Amino acid sequence: EQQRAALDAISPVDLLHKRGTDISGYPKIQEEVREAVLYELDKSELRQLRNKKPQHLKIRLDDTNGESFLLELFKAEFISENFKLRLASQPDNAVEFQPGLHYRGIVNGETRSLAMLYLSPDEVGGVVEFRGQQYNLGKVKGETGLHIFYATEAMISPPAYDCHTEAQEINRPDKPQEGEARSPNPNNCLKIYVEVDYDIFVDQGGVLPAANYAAFLFSQVSTLYANESINLVATEFFVWDVEDPY
Repeated sequence: EQQRAALDAISPVDLLHKRGTDISGYPKIQEEVREAVLYELDKSELRQLRNKKPQHLKIRLDDTNGESFLLELFKAEFISENFKLRLASQPDNAVEFQPGLHYRGIVNGETRSLAMLYLSPDEVGGVVEFRGQQYNLGKVKGETGLHIFYATEAMISPPAYDCHTEAQEINRPDKPQEGEARSPNPNNCLKIYVEVDYDIFVDQGGVLPAANYAAFLFSQVSTLYANESINLVATEFFVWDVEDPY
C-alpha cells in the first residue's frame, strides 16, 4: 500500500522522447527487427535522476501500435554493499565503479505484469512483460542518445532457448492473487560472483562499459528471481580485459 501511494503521488518522467516508428533510415536496426519505436534520450533528465536516485519512478512507453505502457517502478538493490570490480590484468586491485540505478515494478497497474529499468550514465535499458508479450528497451549501438523499444516477436532471428536438463516435476508456490504483489524475502539472499569475458570487454569498448553491460543483464536476472521471492545480489564483477581461457 505504501508503494502504491508513493507511485500515485508522482508524475511520469520525460526521460525518453518518442521519435516515431520509421526505421527505414537504419539498416542495422532493420537487420534485427521488423518494427520498433525509436526514442531520443534526454541526457539532462537522466543526470538528474542519477543524482537524485528517487525511490519511485514512472515512465511511459508506446509500442508500434500506439498502445501506451505506464511503467510503475520502485528502486531495488542488486549490488551488495561490499561489491568489487576487478580486472584480469590486475586482479589484486579493485576498480572504482558506480553501477547504474535499478528499478522494477509493474505495467499499467496490472500485478501480473513485470517491468525493469536500468539507468547507466549515458543510456537506459529495460524489459517489459505485459499480457503475454515481452518488450525490450535499449540504446542503438553507434547512435548517440538513440534508443529502441520493440517486441521480442518482432525480432527477425529471435533467440533460441534450449534446456538440456531433464524435466522434473517441481512444486511451485501458489502465484499471488490478483491485487497482491510478490516481494523478495530479505532472508532469502543469494550472493553471486560474475565473470565478464574478453569478447564483451572488446565489444562494449572498455572496462566500465562492459561492467555496466553486465550490471544491466544481472539486473534483469535479479528481477526474475525477485518475482519468485529470492533476493539476488552481485558481490563482484571480474572483467577479462586480456584474453580469457574460455
